[in-house]
Amino acid sequence: MARVVALVDGEHYPAVTKSALEELDREHDVVCAVFLGGTEKIGSDKDLAVLGVP
Repeated sequence: MARVVALVDGEHYPAVTKSALEELDREHDVVCAVFLGGTEKIGSDKDLAVLGVP
C-alpha cells in the first residue's frame, strides 16, 4: 500500500474532509493531511483531531 500525503485545497468542513480521507485510506496509507486553503470552517485544532492523521 502506497503512503500518501493528502493535500486539502479550499474550505471544507472537518466531517467532509474526514470522509474523503477515509475513502483514500481504503487504497492508500494516508500519513498526513495538509491544508492549503482557508481555515474559516475550522474552529480549533480539536476540529482537526477528528481527521485521524497528523
